[in-house]
Amino acid sequence: GSNMAILAGLTYAQGDCAGFISADLQEPPETLSEMIRLWENKQKVIFAVRKDRHGDPFFTRVTANVFNWLFER
Repeated sequence: GSNMAILAGLTYAQGDCAGFISADLQEPPETLSEMIRLWENKQKVIFAVRKDRHGDPFFTRVTANVFNWLFER
């Protein structure tokens, strides 16, 4: 799946920075540009988090909110 593809990419990546977004464009491509800007300003690790999930099914919204709440703590 995507996690193994990301791991493979990171394993073979060369350079100072590596970034990835979904090929199905779930994330807007400009998100990666903003992440690069943050990295250039000395951020070491950058995560993108959705601001809203209005179009997602109820169960997906609930589990995502629980994960994000736990992650922030």
